Amino acid sequence: MIVTLAAVAAAVASASLSPRAAAPIRVMLLDGANNHDWKSTSPVIRKILDEATIFTTTTVTVDNADLNAFKPDWSRYDVVVLKSERRAPMNGHERVAAWLS
Repeated sequence: MIVTLAAVAAAVASASLSPRAAAPIRVMLLDGANNHDWKSTSPVIRKILDEATIFTTTTVTVDNADLNAFKPDWSRYDVVVLKSERRAPMNGHERVAAWLS
């Protein structure tokens, strides 16, 4: 979690140093079944993003049982913050490639 929060904090800090964009950066915070307390950590990450006032954050929760049916409209987001460790038959790279296709 410390690494995740550090990455989010770095993104917020670097974005706040840049000139403000005309439109907010659209963020999907993707969480779900995991081996840690994501139900407690996801709201903390969302709060960090929202307080920066340059992001519009949408939290999307997907349980492992619903993983195969998960087909988001990626065009609705500029950034995806993956707050999940998926247990899927394919390795992670294959799964991401399948989601993006």
